[in-house]
Amino acid sequence: MATLPTDNSATDSRRRLGQVFTPPAVADWMAAWACEHSPRRLLEPSVGEGVFLKSIAALASDRRDWHPRVFAHEIDEGLRNRLRAAPREMDFTLSGKDFILSHDRRRYDACVANPPYVRHHTLKYDAETYRRFDEQVGERISRMTNLYGLFLLRIWDRLGADGRAAVIMPSEWLNADFGRPLKRFLLRENAIDAVVLFADDALVFDDALTTAAILLLRRDRAVGDAVRTAIVRDSASLSRL
Repeated sequence: MATLPTDNSATDSRRRLGQVFTPPAVADWMAAWACEHSPRRLLEPSVGEGVFLKSIAALASDRRDWHPRVFAHEIDEGLRNRLRAAPREMDFTLSGKDFILSHDRRRYDACVANPPYVRHHTLKYDAETYRRFDEQVGERISRMTNLYGLFLLRIWDRLGADGRAAVIMPSEWLNADFGRPLKRFLLRENAIDAVVLFADDALVFDDALTTAAILLLRRDRAVGDAVRTAIVRDSASLSRL
């Protein structure tokens, strides 16, 4: 006889897929920055429970002349089934394909993302997939790069000329060996507009004992533009930035 999933099985599934959901107040702040220029085409590469969709819908509701097109990815079938009905404030396309393996060649005006937190030893990507990332970065990336690092590279690749992205992820990559090629690449590209770090004792993600950082990327930065940094303790101090 089939049994209904227990809370433990749901938690196990979330951990296996690297699902760590973004608090709404944090999602609102990220969406407001990424959508400041009222982008026409948005990317959400790991849509999860749809918290960023709600943030984007709220912004669009306040801007009567803005009706964005949102392209989202989510490999979890259960979550996809809950996301079929899109908010009326946007056109919504949802894919079940792995964002890393997707052949989507569209360029996006903006992206908001909380990439899956999956460590390198559970990834199953083939050598060709990593070779493409090596070519993008211009050097061999570490095969110990966690999944969110790969997401970060692909997000940057998909941004258009005026594109901007707000990405929240664990801050460990900033000090880890596998993060060095990523940092070198992003600095060469003049991609980083700001890094917002949550204080070490600020547990942003439920059920995940990890520190967090928001990385703000912008394609239209000028040579010499400063990289801004900030440390916040909670969503209230984030909202005051």
